[in-house]
Amino acid sequence: MENHSGHGGGGGGGEGGNTQYETIGASSTSEIKFHPEMIIRRYDIDIKLEEPFRPNTNVSKSDALMVANKLFSEYPTLFPSSAIAYDGEKNIHSAVELPTGRFKVTVPKGEDISPHTYTFTIKPVNSPELTRLYEGIQPSILREILQGMDVVSSSDGPRGGEIAQHFGIAVSEKISEEMTEVTTRVLKQPNLKPPEGDGQWNLLNKAGKHIKRWSVLDFSQNPTCKWHKPMVQSFPQYLAQHCNKLGIQMEETPLFYHGSNMNVLSNYNQLYGLLTYVHKRAERRLQILICVMAERHNGYEIIKQICERDIGIKTQCCMSYLANELKDQYLTYLALKISSKVGDSTISLFNRLPHLDDDRHVIFIGADVNHPSGFNTSSPSIASIAASMNWPGVNRYAARICAHPHGTKKIWKLGEMCLELIQAYACKNKIKPGKIIFFLNGVSKSDKVLTEELDDLKKAIKSNGYSPTITLVGVQKPHLMGKRGNIPPGTIIDTTIGFDFYVCTHNNGILCTSEPTHYHVLWDEHGFSSSEMQRLIYNLCYSFSYCTKPVSLVPPVYYACLQGAPLP
Repeated sequence: MENHSGHGGGGGGGEGGNTQYETIGASSTSEIKFHPEMIIRRYDIDIKLEEPFRPNTNVSKSDALMVANKLFSEYPTLFPSSAIAYDGEKNIHSAVELPTGRFKVTVPKGEDISPHTYTFTIKPVNSPELTRLYEGIQPSILREILQGMDVVSSSDGPRGGEIAQHFGIAVSEKISEEMTEVTTRVLKQPNLKPPEGDGQWNLLNKAGKHIKRWSVLDFSQNPTCKWHKPMVQSFPQYLAQHCNKLGIQMEETPLFYHGSNMNVLSNYNQLYGLLTYVHKRAERRLQILICVMAERHNGYEIIKQICERDIGIKTQCCMSYLANELKDQYLTYLALKISSKVGDSTISLFNRLPHLDDDRHVIFIGADVNHPSGFNTSSPSIASIAASMNWPGVNRYAARICAHPHGTKKIWKLGEMCLELIQAYACKNKIKPGKIIFFLNGVSKSDKVLTEELDDLKKAIKSNGYSPTITLVGVQKPHLMGKRGNIPPGTIIDTTIGFDFYVCTHNNGILCTSEPTHYHVLWDEHGFSSSEMQRLIYNLCYSFSYCTKPVSLVPPVYYACLQGAPLP
């Protein structure tokens, strides 16, 4: 802890049997009562990751809450948790005066990851009294008070407990503590090749391609910044050994190792020359090139463009600070990606997907827009599209990405990127797909999607007699459900008329973490029934190459999301 001033202490109002409350915000479901003499103090919060240092890294809301809770537990007198409400972003509301300044907080990140150190900076903003709700105050101040009350009342859950009492706030008894109960049904697990009984599988004793020709291109050597961590020389050997341990046959020694530095990534001509040299040195027969980077860098996209579109090298990028830890979890993640990229698959479906049993080829496309998080207001948003490249296996994907102005929600050049992927499919399979099933992340019911994205897609691909049928499905990422345990994989929540439902597809061993995903069919030219679409989505979730169990999000969207935020 450093450079802080002020002091903790002071009691909150609203305690005791004779407290007189006023009421505001009454509705048919809830109302908030408050003590008119109470003061809500607001503080501005800024949290930065200090160690390991990663430039341009934003702290997520979940990490921010973890850091705040750690700080409050270390200094309970200065930060009495029962008198503080933190929104997980930039605001703390407090019933007592808090110390200001900068604090260092070290948070353990689990047995596979080293602890992280953060700076937690707190500055006072204002202290609006609740009595000013009765005065002719400016709308901005009124909004400030009401927002503070909302954060406080939500910090204790539906009935408002100890925290709300310190602020002199009470929440109406109209809100039920019980979660909404819904009627569900459970789909049967699909038949897999090879057979697996428990919804999870491993790679052991499964024949696959032998990775004989691989090399390492290390951009983390000769560091130019103090926070860059050079790759440890034992990493390639550990990676190969771990691949073999998982059943992925890989030569334990790469063809060669070449050291470079991060500056090369900023010079297109120099990077192109380096990658061309690597390609020639491997006699143009590399199966995979491992590219090690010291930090996130825009050069990642250039590497992909040069290697996989211009030269013809498959690449797997990784971060040196994660590689250096030599942890099984990260090595397994890399091993599964490498296996997928050289043409292997962890599992495949035994039967064809429902309602797709005619002779026409089918391509599955997923789209997503990834926006910078936290306080980053200048970096571009990244639109990404992923599409399946084989049928009926549906376990190999290609992708395209495009930078957008910050905060842009519509996918620019959607039709153009989809056309490129359809052409890639046709080049690989000698035939264009006759059916397109398109999953668009982040939307549910939206006329704008139908008039813009769908029209853009049709205009781009329908030409020269080519006119595939299209189904468009809106996807909203997983929603937490269940408080006594997990709901089983294959659970369908479908209580409405039409193509609007939740599907729980993943097999998560951690209690109370089941997260069904919301799907809504926006356009359908294939005549799917609701049950057929649900079965198709559930079965697809068993075909994700980077996992050995079904995933929570339909794979075309999952791959698109990974492309929008590809590292580490």
